[in-house]
Amino acid sequence: MGASIGIKGVSKVFAGHDEKGGVVALDNINADIRSGEFVSILGTSGCGKSTLLRIIAGLDKATSGTIFCGGETVINPDPSRSLVFQEHTLFPWMTVRDNIKFALKSTRQYKEKRHEIAEWLSLADLESFADSYPHQLSGGMRQRASLVRTLAVASDVVLLDEPLGALDNFTRMTLQDELVRLWRERRSTMVMVTHDVDEAIYLSQRVILMSPRPGRVKNILDIPMSYPRDRASGDFMGFRVNILKQLEFAKTMQEDYTI
Repeated sequence: MGASIGIKGVSKVFAGHDEKGGVVALDNINADIRSGEFVSILGTSGCGKSTLLRIIAGLDKATSGTIFCGGETVINPDPSRSLVFQEHTLFPWMTVRDNIKFALKSTRQYKEKRHEIAEWLSLADLESFADSYPHQLSGGMRQRASLVRTLAVASDVVLLDEPLGALDNFTRMTLQDELVRLWRERRSTMVMVTHDVDEAIYLSQRVILMSPRPGRVKNILDIPMSYPRDRASGDFMGFRVNILKQLEFAKTMQEDYTI
């Protein structure tokens, strides 16, 4: 089971080159993410959502405020919090199996978890490609391999920075299903940054809506739909219209879908 995350009064100011004192990327962000929950951070480009994710990961420092993970203050990166990037980060000179092995060894978990490698390959439907190199895989397979490599070493929190954004729509939808399946299997806490409204609804139990810069929490929406979700259902479309309206991209839409 994953760890809870507390985001308390987090602000981030990047140093500027003029008398204005810098760029405010995040302004007083407050949110609580429950243990084992799947939450998406949704907003337009430049709203600070990736910056917030890096602060949760411990890769960046907040100007003010505090991040808690499992009740502990986040100060530095930790193996219990892993970050999945938009582009796969597989080592090209290693096979899929060896990439997973390396991740376990680098976090000193190999002896304890080496028996799980076959399970991860099976979960990602990569058993037949365990000894293949990244250049021998399709884009979707590379991303699956990168994802399970991260999940194999992250028992608590998985942070996803638009990991499916570079894929075509059909591959992306397939991997969304894989991501839900892996999350439900392992129950890690997952926090995903995205600017895709449908993706946020399809994957998440809750969605944190961010306003444009300076990034603020505009709203936090519950998505009380069972899995697997139907992208064409009335409930799904209702959430879609509601989110677009709150982000001010659907002012002229009919009120029929408002929830």
